[in-house]
Amino acid sequence: MALRTYFDGAPDRPGQGLAGTVWLGAGDLYALPLSHGRPLAPLAGSIGALGLLRPLWVARDSAGLPVVISGGRRLAALRSLGIEKVPCLALENVSQAPDPAFLIMAAITDNLGRGFNQAELTLAWDTARREAPEGALPKIAALLGLKPNGQRLAALEKAALLPRAALDALAQGALDPENAHVLAEWGEPQREMALELFARVGPSRQNRRQWLEWLNDLRDSRGDDGLARILSSPALKSLSGPMAEREARDHIRSLRFPYLTALAQTRKRSLKALALPGNLRLELDPDFEDVSATLKMTFSEPHELRELAAFALKLAADGALEALWALNPPRRGGPGGPPVIKGPTLVTPGRARFLVEAEFMGLDLDGEKIPTPPVAAADYRDLKPGGILVTRHRGSFLRPCPATPRYNCCGLNIFHVGQGCDINCSYCILSAYLKTQAIIFFGNSLSDGLGELAKRLDAETSPLPDPPTGGPAPATPRSHRYCTGEFTDSLLWDRPAKVSQKLIELFAPRAPFTLELKTKTDKVKHLLGLHHGGRTVISFSVNAPEVCAREEPGAASLTDRLNAAALAWSKGYPIGLHFDPLIHYPGWETGYARTAKLIAERLDPRSLAFVSLGCFRYLPELKAVMRKARPSRLFGAEFVRGGDGKMRYPRPIRRLMYRTLLNYLEPLVSPGTKIYLCMESGRVWQETFGYDPGTIGLTNMFRNQTPPDA
Repeated sequence: MALRTYFDGAPDRPGQGLAGTVWLGAGDLYALPLSHGRPLAPLAGSIGALGLLRPLWVARDSAGLPVVISGGRRLAALRSLGIEKVPCLALENVSQAPDPAFLIMAAITDNLGRGFNQAELTLAWDTARREAPEGALPKIAALLGLKPNGQRLAALEKAALLPRAALDALAQGALDPENAHVLAEWGEPQREMALELFARVGPSRQNRRQWLEWLNDLRDSRGDDGLARILSSPALKSLSGPMAEREARDHIRSLRFPYLTALAQTRKRSLKALALPGNLRLELDPDFEDVSATLKMTFSEPHELRELAAFALKLAADGALEALWALNPPRRGGPGGPPVIKGPTLVTPGRARFLVEAEFMGLDLDGEKIPTPPVAAADYRDLKPGGILVTRHRGSFLRPCPATPRYNCCGLNIFHVGQGCDINCSYCILSAYLKTQAIIFFGNSLSDGLGELAKRLDAETSPLPDPPTGGPAPATPRSHRYCTGEFTDSLLWDRPAKVSQKLIELFAPRAPFTLELKTKTDKVKHLLGLHHGGRTVISFSVNAPEVCAREEPGAASLTDRLNAAALAWSKGYPIGLHFDPLIHYPGWETGYARTAKLIAERLDPRSLAFVSLGCFRYLPELKAVMRKARPSRLFGAEFVRGGDGKMRYPRPIRRLMYRTLLNYLEPLVSPGTKIYLCMESGRVWQETFGYDPGTIGLTNMFRNQTPPDA
């Protein structure tokens, strides 16, 4: 087939940087894989009817082969027409072959003139990553508008692993680069089923993201075969028509959240049983977390308002609304979160890297010599999991507990001696806050920090007056409790640093103040000979035995923690227990009953100063962080967004767990032991204990705490 061009019959016209028009074999040309998803038929039809309006631009690579840097789609269209020779404008290259980075950037620049679709952006970066010299990648990233180490760049690198069908879906807008990488981890059958579902139903971008997240959670809990059964089920295969997207969303959501779906159905039946008139509508929160409701009336005449008001008063008087607030779990198909399993554990190396700022090289760390030279600030980013950095803290060492609004807080004060932990719990909230598993110890906590704390305690030695009988609590209660275990484990690296020893000596003569050392270790022996005056509580985070074993790989075993607690009590230390986080999994009742039995066998009831209960909760971004670091099925359970933005188990599940734990624990503790809920709503307090203390009341519970008698 002859090819007509505007250059037919015209002499070559050399220009600046060009070496005239040359005719090259279409089969000999190589085009960078940048164009994807754009149909070739219209372009091929135009060339067949009008001829080639613009030649291809080529340059020879280091091997002397011609590379198309402008016209990749035109070359594909010419090949589809069976054309063997094509006109090309060749870049002059007299002295040496151009840098490969130049060829790639030239091709990308030409394509940017018309804009990339999502698949082409993925291909552009993948091509650059594979073929450009390493030094050229930052320039190409800047050209594509990609920030180094940015989320967008990370998403593109994952999307580059996708097969052709997924790239087609990206180009057609059926997938997004932010979540398309999820499909790269799936088996090919499941991937094809999901793409077919998206193509047939045509979900919105928001729904695509949500569906992929739900389906990926289901894959975590049911495996590839279970996901295949879901995607091939008649419920999804038969969907078509204008309601298909909504029906698909409801079906996938019901599989991902069976308990919440059952609750919604129960609430719907309860609302229907109220027999509200058409112009009276009751709106309740969809996530079952908030307790507020909205009653909307529609009327046009005053008498209608009087009738509606009378109906509403009667409704409130006969108690028919109680079922909507109680949210009793359905009798069948109750909550059943995914099982707790042991995921692949991160290897926690020995503390091979020990980084110390120069000013702390002479710091007395139990006689140990600093094994490495001092480091500069630029080296901090290289700190690996298990490494220790001794640095200066330049802010205040005292801060309030990072409480969140709308949930009761006990008013704990934090003495900030360091941050980070390498126990590697699968649910670790520090992973979201700190973005590291290294341990950072503030070398000036032994000087500046202790000095700041001593001044605070001296300034607050005068006790607050008790509130009048039956009167309101003071508006700003003073908390007398201090803890070092909020941003790290209090005893993880405590012995060489000697922080706890100094703190115990500081608090011993200072009633009514209390120091709490919170840990998941059994490292208490170095504290046993100290004079503490009963002002230091050593508290242990405890859980069901299987949760401790599978989800806390670097912690001491549950029995070792309880044995350490008994040993500390033998030396007069009050003991605290934190059932936080409580994990909801099949068989959780039996698991926590075993923990209660172990507590009864190993601890004197008089030893327990307090016991806290708190269900698993997490920042939404923690899910992705921990799924990448250490996969766990804990995140496959059903969660709702709480009033503080954190994901929590639905309120009925939390209420059931708290009531169950109370039944286990109350026979094991003395009357003076405080049992309280950590960061819970007033509604849950009311449902668990029958009263709501509020943050002020909960803080006052710990005022003037008298240590138990040894």
